[in-house]
Amino acid sequence: MLLPLLALEDYVKIKLTPEKLAEKLLLSGTKVEEIKKVNGKVVFDLEITPNRADTLSFYGVAREIAALLDFDLEPPDTDLILSTKKVNRKVPFKVTDKKLCPYYSLVKLENISIKPSADWIVELLKLSGIRPLNNVIDIT
Repeated sequence: MLLPLLALEDYVKIKLTPEKLAEKLLLSGTKVEEIKKVNGKVVFDLEITPNRADTLSFYGVAREIAALLDFDLEPPDTDLILSTKKVNRKVPFKVTDKKLCPYYSLVKLENISIKPSADWIVELLKLSGIRPLNNVIDIT
């Protein structure tokens, strides 16, 4: 997985060189295969093992670094407003095998406009080797 150092710095203030950070990450089972420079930015190429799905996101790796090095972790900045209002409209959905899917939940999103992503998201995705598509897809 390609991970720009820039993406981590939104959540945790890194006080180490990229090489030292890679060394520390290895102690937690997250191997940095390579440290590269892409357009002048540091990008880690991480080996993610099946038992470390928690490190499959920028925030997941930042959380690991914060825990490992006792750094402060900043939560993602968002203007998302969550409502506990129940929606009375039923969504057509049927679980055909309760053993395979014992629980299923939905979230209704409103006032969403599909448009190009912000430049900073586009940059992070490109540095991560991912082609940006639009704001709804890219944020996931």
